[in-house]
Amino acid sequence: MRRAETGQGNDSVIINVSSTLAFVLFPVAMAYRATKAAVHSFTESPRVQLTSSKVHVIELAPPGVRSKLLGQGNDKQTMHGRIPR
Repeated sequence: MRRAETGQGNDSVIINVSSTLAFVLFPVAMAYRATKAAVHSFTESPRVQLTSSKVHVIELAPPGVRSKLLGQGNDKQTMHGRIPR
């Protein structure tokens, strides 16, 4: 969680970094997906609780990128959730 001043008086921003992979089937990285889904759920409560305050809660959810995540397979297999045999 990151708290940053907005430069607009006393307003503040809380930024939680999640991932779009929290919302799609990605069997190669189940624990990663679960933790990012937890960040998403955790962000919802303060967003609702702080709506009447000067604190803005934002979830930053960047997309997956092509990489050899966890050293499994080639880039194309990893991004499509395929585990090489």
